[in-house]
Amino acid sequence: MPESDLVAEALVLQTISDVLDPTTASVVSVSGASIIISTYNRAELLRKALESVQRLQVPEKWQAEILVIDNNSTDHTAAVVRDSKQGPLPVRWILEMNQGVSHARNRGASEAAFEHLIYFDDDELVDTSWLEAYAALQAAHHPDCVVGPVEPLFEQVPPKWMTSAILNPVTSSYSWKGPREGLLPHTRAHEIPGGNFGVLRSVFIEVGGFHPGMLEGEDFEFGVRLVLSGKSVAYAPGCRIRHRIDRQKLSVVGLCARSKGWGATQRALMQLRGERLSAIAQLRLLLRLARFFLRDIGYRLQNKEGHALECKLETKRISGLLFAKASRHRNTGANHEREHATGI
Repeated sequence: MPESDLVAEALVLQTISDVLDPTTASVVSVSGASIIISTYNRAELLRKALESVQRLQVPEKWQAEILVIDNNSTDHTAAVVRDSKQGPLPVRWILEMNQGVSHARNRGASEAAFEHLIYFDDDELVDTSWLEAYAALQAAHHPDCVVGPVEPLFEQVPPKWMTSAILNPVTSSYSWKGPREGLLPHTRAHEIPGGNFGVLRSVFIEVGGFHPGMLEGEDFEFGVRLVLSGKSVAYAPGCRIRHRIDRQKLSVVGLCARSKGWGATQRALMQLRGERLSAIAQLRLLLRLARFFLRDIGYRLQNKEGHALECKLETKRISGLLFAKASRHRNTGANHEREHATGI
């Protein structure tokens, strides 16, 4: 099932009320932002991310705090957080025992002291003017959610044969929506980059936060519920971050794991909506799987690596959609691609 069809037909899922209780935090009256960073065993990447966040320019009459949600790290993450406390913004280290990025992000919302929840990832560098751009957009349009562009920061230059169809999902190309700010149409408002957005805490709680049962694509699934709940999403080009793309994400193993994970996510979304693939739909998918498998072989015989990998990734997506068992948890760190590949 194409991603666009899946999103268009998605239904509102059951809310997640066990963590997101409006009474769990006391939101102060002044304008402020709780910056939430989930992390898992990436202490040195986290250090660089925190250094960039500590350089954020806080808007006048605003306050800000940093919440690091440690999802059971076994490295020196806690020490990195202690070092970051020397910066101008207060930092809190919070241990979340339930494994998975959705659990970690929901925990951040429950611990936040301010109404504006800002979500970054531990492998990103944030522009110093991010909060100012966010505050300006809030003042102009009063949206429920704000998204910004994600710029890839490659650890190594991608091979020239890698096509845009291969790279776009990895680089979050969908996040770039032009040079102008403004409210997004419903057809694109669901495209939430999980590591680069801000949302009102009251709205986050109302729509149920992130669904902990999602294997991957939890950010888009959250965006679907935002749109179906009638919430507004705005785009701010000034809310820009740079996202590190490491060698693993560009490897064939990493790319295949990502595609298979997205297929499993599509399957999970259908199950959560009480839907099943019909026998005819399964047969069509099997025929498509066979067709792209043969195309993969044909392109490899012609030494057309890019086209061959495109076909291989489509077979992985279909395989995930048809056969993969959707895991209920996903690690917040880079290890999740490896886990998908090994079946953990």
